[in-house]
Parts: sequence; structure tokens; C-alpha cells
Amino acid sequence: MRQFASLAIAILAFAAANPARAQTVECTVNSANSQLTCYAPAQIKEAKAQFARHPVVPRRIVREVTGLSLTQVFLSRGILPGISKKTVFNLDFGNDFSGEPEPNGQATYVTIDELPNPYRGLHGVSLHGALGSVNGGPLTIDSWTLEENLPGRHIGLQVMTDGSKSAVLSIGRDILQRSK
Repeated sequence: MRQFASLAIAILAFAAANPARAQTVECTVNSANSQLTCYAPAQIKEAKAQFARHPVVPRRIVREVTGLSLTQVFLSRGILPGISKKTVFNLDFGNDFSGEPEPNGQATYVTIDELPNPYRGLHGVSLHGALGSVNGGPLTIDSWTLEENLPGRHIGLQVMTDGSKSAVLSIGRDILQRSK
């Protein structure tokens, strides 16, 4: 399951390094074995057409829980081992992917990955927090990651945010209910 976290980190790094490009313009980044294509929110229909299954786009619940809007859609092929010919559908909400959490716990980003295969051996929901430190302060949980399978769609889902545990749980619960 940790291999999917590396995808999210790679996509977040791309968005952080190319904020104007990643938020407003379609782009394609190719390497020897992989391809990353980004779409502006207005191009979501084009992005959805490239994904093998009909993806869930939970704009309403993310806005209700965090106040964040969809800023970017990514499709990636060949980034993860073992699924090189399959596409990962990624949605980014918010604009701050720096990894610096807000002092008040308000989310600055939510990223949602829909994976072409369900997680093996995962029954129910996996939830874990990542420890971090702001300016050398005490270690605290600075991001939450939820992983679950969407049985009716036969895909895996990962939701990551620097917001609260309850935010990631609310988003995951809503997506699971809507996918049945």
C-alpha cells in the first residue's frame, strides 16, 4: 500500500514545482516508462474519458468538509510497479501542496487517487497518520491517508489530506456510499 503513497507524493511534488502550469493548463510529462497528463478542472470530461472505469469525482463533499475546490486532474500511467499499462486517476483540491499544515488544522489540500486495481488483502478501511514537525517543533500528525476498495467498481481509493482525521473519514465515507 505504501507504493501508492509514493504516487501521491510524486504528483504533489509536480504540482508544487509547477503551480501555474498544474492548475491552469493541460500538460504531459513523459519518461522512459511512464506518462503523467494533467488537466484543468474545466477539462474533467476529457480526463474521465481516458480512465477505464467511471471515476468518482467528490467535489461536493470535499467542498463541504474542507472548503477546497478542485484545482487539478491527473492521469498517470507507468508510475507504479506492476500496473504500468493501467491508468491512475488523481484529483487535487486546494492550492497549497507544500506540506506545511495550517496551525488551526484547516486542510490546505486533499488529493484523491482512484487506482486501477483494488488493494490486495484490504477489508474495510485503512487509516493512518503521518508524523511531521513544523519548524523543529514537536512531532504531530500532519497528514491523514485513508485507503479503501470500492467493491462495485473494483478499484482502490486513496484519500490524503493535511486536514483532520474526521475530514478524511467523512470524504471516504461519502465516496464509498456513492460508489455502491
